[in-house]
Amino acid sequence: GLILCNARAMGEFGAVSVVSGKIREQTNTMPLHIEILYNEYQFAAAFAVSSLLALLALLTLVLKSSLEWRAARDLAEAAKVRRSLASSSTLLRQALDDALAVATDLEQKTQAVADKTQSVKDSI
Repeated sequence: GLILCNARAMGEFGAVSVVSGKIREQTNTMPLHIEILYNEYQFAAAFAVSSLLALLALLTLVLKSSLEWRAARDLAEAAKVRRSLASSSTLLRQALDDALAVATDLEQKTQAVADKTQSVKDSI
């Protein structure tokens, strides 16, 4: 939003011209300066300032595109990490369930051995 606001402000002509009253050397923007140079028949200077304004507009677009590309890349990477964490969580849950099943089985076998031991002791 900040970049687009800056781009719009750089090219603003009508509102600045009307509201500021075009007070020379006090309320001057690049578009107003281009108009002044053009009205004073300084076409080369007006073209130079226009070219500079166009270059600034292009730089603004490049900056905006670069930031959007970087944000999209970061979002894609975050989604990839999120999917990886979800699959890791599932694998961890399965491993815990398997460990619980082994522990339960071991407990049952231990109880069976204890019962047999007790029955042997009782028979002696």
